[in-house]
Amino acid sequence: MFNALQNPNAKKHALLVVVMFLVLAGSVAAAWWLVNYKTIDAREGAAIIRQLRKDTLSAYWDGEIKRFYIAKDAEGKLIRWEAYIRKSSEGNSDAFKINRTPKSTLRTDWFLNNKMTRGKYLCRYIIPLQMLETSINLDGKQVVVDRAIWEGGISKERIIGANYAPDNYIPEGAMPLVLRQVDNRGKKAVFQMILDNSAFDKKKKVQFARVTCIPEGKGKVLVEIRTRFGKSSSIYYLDDEEEILRQEWPLEGISLDSVELQDLIKIFPEAAELFGPEPDTDIQDTEKEEGSKARSVPGFFAGVRQPA
Repeated sequence: MFNALQNPNAKKHALLVVVMFLVLAGSVAAAWWLVNYKTIDAREGAAIIRQLRKDTLSAYWDGEIKRFYIAKDAEGKLIRWEAYIRKSSEGNSDAFKINRTPKSTLRTDWFLNNKMTRGKYLCRYIIPLQMLETSINLDGKQVVVDRAIWEGGISKERIIGANYAPDNYIPEGAMPLVLRQVDNRGKKAVFQMILDNSAFDKKKKVQFARVTCIPEGKGKVLVEIRTRFGKSSSIYYLDDEEEILRQEWPLEGISLDSVELQDLIKIFPEAAELFGPEPDTDIQDTEKEEGSKARSVPGFFAGVRQPA
């Protein structure tokens, strides 16, 4: 047996061992707590998705809804406008959304069935002479992503991939319902979803963004999104119908506020040209039709007056 009295450093060594053991135990406990904590939040997210599917879309959405928005920067300068039109019939829902700046157009169309098990999403980001097109098809537990870059109507790059949707996956178009559930339940929840600008990783595999929703009082939800490119956060405010009334990006100083169509047209006259006839919210079913429609989109917006 080693005699501590014969070695004056033995007591210090023994104390150091004890301290190291406590630090290790504390680290293990902290890691366990962190993993378990995240798992709890992800389980809450999965529970919300299951509840929405059990209730079906028809329990929340019916008929048609139109929302118009204007965005301002930190100095109060108008930087863009948005329009969102959703139609629900026989349980199924489809929507059209457009985001306009003086130099770009972002248009999205989506369809979602009543149980949120099948859906189609098509997004086109258009800048002069170029367009980024992303489509996402949900079929049960599988999502297929198709992303293409167009220049002058010619496809320059195309990536297609598939992945299995996790239980806490937010189907494209269902974000307003998720915000409503988080607000009503009053619990933090973690979800996963696919974002257009980070749909694929470096190995060109479909990847999911981590979406954390934190309720901050009635009608107010903080949303943090993390991808391989970094983290962003915004705050959503819901109106009495639990639709999006306002969105803020605190770090950037940007805000997006709901307005009436006539007020939008007064500020951005080109909105009148787009919303005279009803916008087409149909998504083409075939690859050939989608490609043809994509090439025609720049012409669709040609001649629209830009805001001064």
